[in-house]
Amino acid sequence: SYSTIWRIVQQLPPAPGVLGRAGVKAWQDKHGCYAQRDWSAAGRSEIVYGDHHPLDIFSYDPGRLFQRDGKTPRLMRLHISAWQDIATSVVAWRIGERANAELLSLAWRAYVSRFGLMSESWADNGEDYCGERLRTLCGQLGVALHHTKKSTRGGESHARSKASIERWFGTLERDLV
Repeated sequence: SYSTIWRIVQQLPPAPGVLGRAGVKAWQDKHGCYAQRDWSAAGRSEIVYGDHHPLDIFSYDPGRLFQRDGKTPRLMRLHISAWQDIATSVVAWRIGERANAELLSLAWRAYVSRFGLMSESWADNGEDYCGERLRTLCGQLGVALHHTKKSTRGGESHARSKASIERWFGTLERDLV
């Protein structure tokens, strides 16, 4: 009967329903397995995560003050690049006109000059993080460079891979910007 089928469906776990209704990405985000790391043993500047984030702050473009019409001011969206220590949650950051290897290197340098050299750097799979500049910098200083799991939706990284820095960006957006 209908009531019997309904009772059986109600007893099913929610994961197959999410997979059927919303797809693989939603199932992976909600119910999928991911590696959880034990950060309790990590010391200061041992493991550091880095990322870029576009800010909801606009500034005048110093290189080109006006749009093509010569009257309208040209605005650019600012980006932040930050490195965060897993053990102490301290953050070093720099703001620039675009997220690129130069901004990434400036933020990395700010972290090292303030908190000391890290043992491991974790970053996503963007071209800035996989590029020659960061690899050379880490290699010369003896810092192990790791890249997080690639996203299934075609992005550079899965946000869950570096959740602490993503939460910091969220707090920055919500409370300060």
